[in-house]
Amino acid sequence: MTPGAGAHRQAGMTGHDALRVASVNLLDGGVDPDGTTARREQAAAALRDWQPHLVLVQELYAPGEELVRGHWRALANATGLEPCALGLPRGSRRLRTGILAATAALEILDDGPPPGRDAPYWAEATVRIRDSGTILAIVSVHAPATTAAGQLAEAQRLATRAAQRGGITIAGGDWNCYTPADALTSDELAALPPHLRPSRTRQADGTLTANHDVHDTLTSVGLADPVPVLPPGRRDPPRPPGTGSHPRARIDRFYIWPGAELLPAVRCYHQKPNPGSDHQMIMICLDLAALAVTRHPGPQS
Repeated sequence: MTPGAGAHRQAGMTGHDALRVASVNLLDGGVDPDGTTARREQAAAALRDWQPHLVLVQELYAPGEELVRGHWRALANATGLEPCALGLPRGSRRLRTGILAATAALEILDDGPPPGRDAPYWAEATVRIRDSGTILAIVSVHAPATTAAGQLAEAQRLATRAAQRGGITIAGGDWNCYTPADALTSDELAALPPHLRPSRTRQADGTLTANHDVHDTLTSVGLADPVPVLPPGRRDPPRPPGTGSHPRARIDRFYIWPGAELLPAVRCYHQKPNPGSDHQMIMICLDLAALAVTRHPGPQS
């Protein structure tokens, strides 16, 4: 099956000449309190319809070592992909991020960042496209939901890492915050559930405004959100709705680096409900030939 045939046609693609990168928030790993995994299987089936080469996963969860020894492998088996990176557990529920890859098309060179007392919570892998030799840094992000300071700190570290490393970076996931493109009004922000306001809003002179610090930090070094600049015909749906609780806010999104040079390689974007989660799934398709000739800086000292 070719995902989003309409958007692919508008982009002049067949689906075979693109690298497909998806992101999915599983909502507690797709595992219910009674241990049933029907939601995980639903998410895996929705991913199989897209046939992605890379999947950035958030909210991997299972008690103790069950995640690594069972649920993570089961998700990989259900999608037909290979686990290649797993983030550190965070918070009271010990949620993790992860990355799955189609190893027939991609060679896994590294995963990280290296463990340590100050290691970030995102999952990261370095992959090489087998046919072209193009090397990509892939990052699955799940920003903390309850602290704007924590979101900003991680965004600053990720932006610095992308700029210093050079090469091509594709980061995606659940950022738990907004962008200027969401254009949320003060009335909409005031209607947010109370637990979402501390990290997602600011108040000045009694007026609520959206907190865009994460987006501004990422874009300050040249990371770019490709969705707002794609023509509607190359987005499926043409006007993507919100990906989480708000009907217009894309809290799940991708950033690519170097943005200006890499944007021409992004040919289409796809978004759809995930029947196993409270988040929608997202995917970008990058032209393999354009990726191979993208000019990018080398590592910075």
